[in-house]
Amino acid sequence: MKEVKIGKIKSLSLREVFGNEAEKFTPYVAEHLQEIIKETLYDVSVGSIKQEHVFKTLRVDIIASAGEDEDRTIIVENQFGESDSNHLGKLVTYASNAKADYAVWIVEKTKPEHKKAVDSLNDSAFCEFYIIEAKALKIDDSLPAIHWEVVCQPKESTLSEKKKKRNGKEISSTEIVLEKFWKGFLAIAKERNANGVENRTTSMGHSLNIHVGVADIKYQYKIKKNSFAIALDFSSNSPEYNKDNYSAIEGDRQKIEELYKKPLYWVSEEDRKHCKVETQEFPGGYSDETKWEELSKRMTDEFEQFYKATYQFVRKIKKSKVETNNA
Repeated sequence: MKEVKIGKIKSLSLREVFGNEAEKFTPYVAEHLQEIIKETLYDVSVGSIKQEHVFKTLRVDIIASAGEDEDRTIIVENQFGESDSNHLGKLVTYASNAKADYAVWIVEKTKPEHKKAVDSLNDSAFCEFYIIEAKALKIDDSLPAIHWEVVCQPKESTLSEKKKKRNGKEISSTEIVLEKFWKGFLAIAKERNANGVENRTTSMGHSLNIHVGVADIKYQYKIKKNSFAIALDFSSNSPEYNKDNYSAIEGDRQKIEELYKKPLYWVSEEDRKHCKVETQEFPGGYSDETKWEELSKRMTDEFEQFYKATYQFVRKIKKSKVETNNA
């Protein structure tokens, strides 16, 4: 019988692995935020992400849009070593000023008094507070890996109550139907390896956003009672930002239309707060549950065609922004 060889696990400090918190660890967390949230928080999807965001005299490590319609906010405060009262104060202050829905404190070790304080916040606070411990581990001479563990979060009863409401309002019967539709849709889309759905959670809205790694640019599945469409959406608080991104895509309009081979609608509102490229509306909506499976397959097929016709041009925008940021 062959001897079973098992390596030894070694714990490292985050400082040993990353060196500098602001320059190395925060960018790492930002890059892997969706994965971290998926492993730890209950059902939160992450949208656009900003690092070292400034609120007047405050600077938060990470702020991101959250939720299916990106109508919620998540903030992240990172800390090497043990939790301390200074960082707890920062977390609460940032969450209040950002009007955050989720506040995440990432530490290596949580002191009992800070866990108790966050538990108390979750009993009465304006947002959901989480403490996640980040442990750096390696086996023998392997590369280090980070293990994420939630040590403090809202009680399940509190979360259940919050799930019953959306933006303070009771969930409508339509939202319940849409949530059920998107849940089934995502299961089929993931089986078919559709682009961008691997980290998606369900939605209660008429659209499902698919992010492409460029802030405020996203693909959308859009559903109505009796029709659906696919869109490439440009929407931020900056009209100039929207104009630049939309104009970059519009510059390749002829190539895109030749590749897609179906009608497209190019929409640019006067104030530039919302620009989009959208397909025609196709027959089939959420009203007939018996046809959801077939509809989901048609929607993913249509999305893939639209994606293949447009993504190479979206990638050009993404590349130019990376080059600009590195300049």
